[in-house]
Amino acid sequence: MKSFFNTGFNNYLKPFLAKLQLPLRKVNQDYSYRFYLYSWKTEGMIFLTTALLIPFLFLFIFRFALKMSTDASVIGNSYLQLIYWAITLVSSTVGFYQFYQRDKQLFLRSGTFVFYCFIIVPNLISFVIILIASLAGVDNNSPIAPFLTIWTQILAEVLVLYLAFHYTTNLKNRILTTLKENWVMVLIVVIISAAVFFGLVQGAYQAIFKNTPLSLNNQSNNQQGLEDGLEGFHPLVYRIFYAFSLFVLTILVAPLCEEIATRNAWFAGVGNKTLGLITTALFFGILHTQTGDVEHILNYVLAGLILGSIFLISRGNVTYDWLTHATYNLIVLIVMFSQKF
Repeated sequence: MKSFFNTGFNNYLKPFLAKLQLPLRKVNQDYSYRFYLYSWKTEGMIFLTTALLIPFLFLFIFRFALKMSTDASVIGNSYLQLIYWAITLVSSTVGFYQFYQRDKQLFLRSGTFVFYCFIIVPNLISFVIILIASLAGVDNNSPIAPFLTIWTQILAEVLVLYLAFHYTTNLKNRILTTLKENWVMVLIVVIISAAVFFGLVQGAYQAIFKNTPLSLNNQSNNQQGLEDGLEGFHPLVYRIFYAFSLFVLTILVAPLCEEIATRNAWFAGVGNKTLGLITTALFFGILHTQTGDVEHILNYVLAGLILGSIFLISRGNVTYDWLTHATYNLIVLIVMFSQKF
């Protein structure tokens, strides 16, 4: 395994990415990203076990053995999703504790902790909000339920972002300096990357998997959940405010938070570029299909692979994959709004 990942990167991935890699800039020297703070054979395995392996295995067990996300679910979808949520939360908590005990300062400075906060904080805040809403008589059928879901996610991810910028060494300076000194390069890379991203995810993928179970003919639960508040039976004012809420979440907050957690923190925690690229793509697929609709996972894995590659090409500068992610979401959101209004 050691020789596979070392030779795999040195002989195949490294030369390929070197041809695409952005020119070295002053920001890369002043605020460099360090890929090898942790050993992939020790801390990397702890990270991947708690962050990916356990959630991945249980997602597929729940989907195919217990029929989660189907009408034939063994004990009901809501219960299965609650159990799966608890398993991922416990797994992330164990991972957080293991890294914290090993080297607290490195855990914080490297930004690895951000990934675990990205899993733990939103889930805990959501649990509190759901509990309060239930006591207040608000259920899933309430018209304010979609707003509670979105703004709870916004609140949680803003908190995660605060922690990330406060503790991660050079993260804020790297992003601000890049935007200030290299904005032309950022603009060019983001436009090209977003176009390739959209073409591959929305065009090539659909053409390849057309009329198969992996096609995008049916929306994922993630996408459907986002669009529910835009349906025509809602009052116009309701739909406009919901559209604004979606914009804040999917353009302003989520892309930055997800990229810091699943790229900046992920590659630091894994400690290996090849392994990091493969696994960040897999996790991105799990992240968007955790309700059990794994037939959509390949589409999100492809998206994660593209964003992970941009992170490597930009020498570990999350500015580029963050803005590419946000631009792609903006295009999708514009298409969605044009169909709903």
